[in-house]
Amino acid sequence: MCDVSVELEPWAWNAFRMEFPWMTSELPVHIDAARAHTVLSFLETKVAQGEGSLSCAAGGAALNAVRVASLLGAKASFVGVVGEDRCGDVVRAGLHAAGVEALLEVLAGGEGTGIFCTVRLKGVNEDGVPSAERFVFASPAAARRVRDVDFDGFDLEHVAMIHAEGLLADSPRSLEALFWRARGMRKTISLDAVSSEATRRNREALGALIRQYADFVFCNKAEFEALNLSIQDYSPDIVWVIKRDRAGVDCRARGQTLHVDAPRCAAVDELGAGDAFAGAFLAAHLAGKPLALCLDLGTEAAACALQSRGPAPDEVCLRRLFREFLAG
Repeated sequence: MCDVSVELEPWAWNAFRMEFPWMTSELPVHIDAARAHTVLSFLETKVAQGEGSLSCAAGGAALNAVRVASLLGAKASFVGVVGEDRCGDVVRAGLHAAGVEALLEVLAGGEGTGIFCTVRLKGVNEDGVPSAERFVFASPAAARRVRDVDFDGFDLEHVAMIHAEGLLADSPRSLEALFWRARGMRKTISLDAVSSEATRRNREALGALIRQYADFVFCNKAEFEALNLSIQDYSPDIVWVIKRDRAGVDCRARGQTLHVDAPRCAAVDELGAGDAFAGAFLAAHLAGKPLALCLDLGTEAAACALQSRGPAPDEVCLRRLFREFLAG
């Protein structure tokens, strides 16, 4: 996905709300590519008229996590599908900048690269904190086609771990074939539920994938509730990481629960914090660190994300964490 971040001046913000009154929630509104193009064209016009700003970055839950893991020293590759367009170039550039190998299929013509767009009201409140008012819309477009990728030729020999989005559970054939092959080679498998709506819709398929293949499961409170399962009914070897926003993170493993508090920092932008947690947690695990330190590093990486605009945590912050937690 290409993450698009837009800030609008108050008058442009009001015009945006009048033009698209169906955007009434901070929760992502999922729309088709044509509708997304209409909204994005409106926003680009406002920015061109000097009524706001717009920036683009590589994004998506799995990509965000993989990027953080790479910046924390893990050798990483990312498999996905993009369109033959400017947003696809943004995704490739973002992966390259983070040292991630881009294994991307490009759809020529037709569907463009998927976008995840956050539209914010520009300004600060009386405490000097950036405005929290925002709307979010998403259009997966070409990103959906990763479900159709044939992983048979994917080289697993030098792969230690696969981290995948639970969104793929709505069409799990290729993903399950990859997991089956990876499990036979004793590779670690991690799943991030990503969406409570999709988790509820694909509960049975996702539950089956977790039961048969998962070593790590990441979800927030709403996603865990959408799974509607009892951890006790699953293998005690599965590590469950349940993110509870400001209430911190609970980690269940082998019948025990570890808890870490949420980062104590001013939140400039919450976008990507959970993904940063997952990426850092997994990087620490790959480095052979104990579970408690994996949780601590995840929390610190989430803080890096919370203090940065957009989905990409501050690289200086992450490299400091690498020196403090993982180097040597």
